[in-house]
Amino acid sequence: GEVTLNDTWSARVAARYDDVYYLSEDHIDPKLNAKHTFARWTPKASLSWFKERHTVFVSLGGGVEAPAFNEIDPPAPFDTATSINPFLKTTHSTTLEAGARGVLREGSLKYDAAVYQIDVKDDFIPYDGGVYYFTAGKTRRQGAELGLDWTPIERLSLRGAFSVSKNRYVEYKNNLGDFKDNKVAGLPTQIVHATGRYATRIGFFGELNTTWI
Repeated sequence: GEVTLNDTWSARVAARYDDVYYLSEDHIDPKLNAKHTFARWTPKASLSWFKERHTVFVSLGGGVEAPAFNEIDPPAPFDTATSINPFLKTTHSTTLEAGARGVLREGSLKYDAAVYQIDVKDDFIPYDGGVYYFTAGKTRRQGAELGLDWTPIERLSLRGAFSVSKNRYVEYKNNLGDFKDNKVAGLPTQIVHATGRYATRIGFFGELNTTWI
């Protein structure tokens, strides 16, 4: 549901339900047959203020992450009793985001900026070099992003995006120790992406992309 007030304020509320169902059937060794469901309700809400060419917003949301097929493989010795990892829980997140977007110069310069915090419960964590996966208690991802879209001259467009983040384990223990406050594996702290594109009058274009992580 959404409501707009005075052509300036906009509020939205929503709910989402995810039900991801995994079914594994082994026609050679039926005792390995298994099933698992990852399900959860997620509420969402946002508030926006907009005027002329600018919008400022704050939003609360989240979601459910379904494991990839290599992440549901069970570790030994459980792989002799089931074909789905029995340790995986439903990974779910809560996201708080605030930001702004708009046009700084009509027809030539646009911007998009945001700060965010994502709390993830039961995050999928690789173990033993990714041989199998299980879930950590809680991780937190905090960051900021800035994007610019500039058209300095006709047919030439330049785009750039920069993000910086702090990604930490809040609760994470296993038989090797307590890894609280360590960096989350696989998530870079800085990403820079830039694109330049030139379009000709006859419809052909050339584009150059670069990404730094």
